[in-house]
Amino acid sequence: MPPPDVVEEVRKTLKINKKQFLQCWEIMIYLGLDPIGKHTEDYVTIISNGVKADILGKDSEIAGKQVIEVPSVHDEETSFVMFRSQNGEVGGVQMDEDQAKTKEQQLQQLIDERIKEVKLIAEKVSQKHV
Repeated sequence: MPPPDVVEEVRKTLKINKKQFLQCWEIMIYLGLDPIGKHTEDYVTIISNGVKADILGKDSEIAGKQVIEVPSVHDEETSFVMFRSQNGEVGGVQMDEDQAKTKEQQLQQLIDERIKEVKLIAEKVSQKHV
């Protein structure tokens, strides 16, 4: 991340919020990777950590914040409950192995989608500057 005062200056100048700035920053980093293949794994790890922090919270393992899928009569694909256990305790609700795998698959899908978005935007931006 750039220094906080630079972040604030850019945000004010461009009139964007912090999340939008961070998305732009991700794309700028991707464009600056040279060669892309050599640093892609580290970049994907950074994006992965960001997606997990957005979905589960920065300290999800410590703070006890959990997302649990629950059955619904409306739409099983989008049914979930998010809660934070009291006193920061972890493990208030037991998930079976299938739920844990599904959670990991969903997180990986979100990460893959974010990487695709970054690549698509980077291609569009780099084509305009050629």
